[in-house]
Amino acid sequence: MSRFSRRQASIICTSCLIALLTVPADVAAAVTLPDSLGRTAEGPEQPTPPPPSETDEPGTEQPDTGTPETQEPETRTPDDEGSGTQTPEDTPSQNNTQTSKPSQNLAPEEKQEEVADRIDGLNVPESTKKKLKQTLDRTMKAINDPKVSAADKALYEQVLDGMNKTLILIQDPKTPPRERRALTKGLEALDVTLKIAQDPKAPPGERQYYKDLSLALATIGDQLRDETLPEDLRRNFLRNLEIVSRGLLATQGQTGEPKNAQDRETVEQGMRETGEALITLQDPDASNEDRQQAQEHLDEVAASTKDPKYVEFLDQVKRYKASEACLRTIEDRTNSIGWPDGSLWGLSDVSCDEPRATGVSDTSSPWNDLFICVDENPFSECAAYIPKD
Repeated sequence: MSRFSRRQASIICTSCLIALLTVPADVAAAVTLPDSLGRTAEGPEQPTPPPPSETDEPGTEQPDTGTPETQEPETRTPDDEGSGTQTPEDTPSQNNTQTSKPSQNLAPEEKQEEVADRIDGLNVPESTKKKLKQTLDRTMKAINDPKVSAADKALYEQVLDGMNKTLILIQDPKTPPRERRALTKGLEALDVTLKIAQDPKAPPGERQYYKDLSLALATIGDQLRDETLPEDLRRNFLRNLEIVSRGLLATQGQTGEPKNAQDRETVEQGMRETGEALITLQDPDASNEDRQQAQEHLDEVAASTKDPKYVEFLDQVKRYKASEACLRTIEDRTNSIGWPDGSLWGLSDVSCDEPRATGVSDTSSPWNDLFICVDENPFSECAAYIPKD
């Protein structure tokens, strides 16, 4: 059973989600909601203005009594992780003209073309564009499937709209590099969730969970577009997105998913908990207690790489001349499901074969039993061999 309780999934108004994070009431109250909050899709019909008086002079214009549109701020919050220096992949294409607001009231097929154009305009590797177009194709397949329920079709249309708004933010030259990378990874991870959500062989409950997670991943970008979002909440959004995306993407590829059934269950449970935490934070029906527990779980996962034992473990792996691929795998998987499960999952990867073998032969090390266990047994059984202080 997951440690987080969730309500039955509902179609979430994406403009409302900012106020639903697990923050103290006084902080949440400070978050400015969009002007459109609470408006219906079509406002009430406006009364027809009376005809001009016969005494009006020809050509005299009546004063405009409409409210002027609020201008968007010109600056964004600077990247909280550094100087904001952009790499070639981070820098938006100079020829890109797709950073404008998304077109409103488009049919899904028209919006599909808009999203595809935005993907083409990204300054990212072709492999990333291919993944994002695959995500788009999966979304459109569900929207156009006559067997899909009206509620699910509405959800997938929100996913499509969320993708569009997220791509606009990625292409915005004012978006900090870290934010751009996190949002791009979130869209890549969206392909994983959509695949399972649409798998007829998956249990209904599993499919519903991945539908919920798809919507959560797709709508985070829209929330980050709000330039009035407090900086601490912005950091939480990004970090939570990074954690869940890493976990989903870490299982992809030839060596991602563990071969052992017990290890697979450990990984799936860990990722399920982080995914449910993200969903809970954005569920309008979740209690404050549920949201607080969800954020605490994500905080705990995020702090894993600062755990003293993890640092000691990683130093030991480095002593055995581990490759960058091995170290990156360990770090990514630790960031996905935490210490020690994520770290031992990383050590079991083929990229860590050499340092693991060296650790097995190093009988003088207090970490020797742990390396032997991971080499010979399911890594999920090996936490007991972590050296005690």
